[in-house]
Order: sequence, then C-alpha cells, then structure tokens
Amino acid sequence: MRVGPRDAYNPVTAGEPLPAGFHQLLPRDGIQPIYDPQFVAAEGVDWTSGTQVIGVAAGGEAKAYPVSFLNRHEMVDDFIAGDPILVTW
Repeated sequence: MRVGPRDAYNPVTAGEPLPAGFHQLLPRDGIQPIYDPQFVAAEGVDWTSGTQVIGVAAGGEAKAYPVSFLNRHEMVDDFIAGDPILVTW
C-alpha cells in the first residue's frame, strides 16, 4: 500500500507536543516528495560520467536516483523488488 500526503501521520494534529526549542523552518510538506517516480533504462539516460546518484539494488532490481534531482525534492517514495523504500537526500 502506498501512503500519500493525505494519509501521512501528522504528530501536531495528533496532539503530540513539539520538542522544546523546536522552530519549524518550512511548513509541513513544504518540499513535496515524489510518490510515483518514472524511470528509463540505463542505456536511455544522457547523464555525464560525473553525475552523482544514490543507487539502490535488491532482489535483482537496481535503480539510480540522481542527486541533482534529489536536491529539489529530497525524498522519493518507491518500491524495489516489491519492498517499499524511501530514498532521501
């Protein structure tokens, strides 16, 4: 089951106290995660040889998440080999 932003648990609305000295810089979900990433085959990318990626491999499946993309979104909610993962930067 994929959990989207409307299903996310919010500790503040649930009544949990915030830690002492907590200062929120961005509103909740101020940086929108990617919930349904799209991929192309490795042969189809036009990245330079110096492109940095976060790579994940499991169960015979491998995926690469470019750091340049993660700089703008910071989180990708995905699945690999049928297991849910969160790629974060």
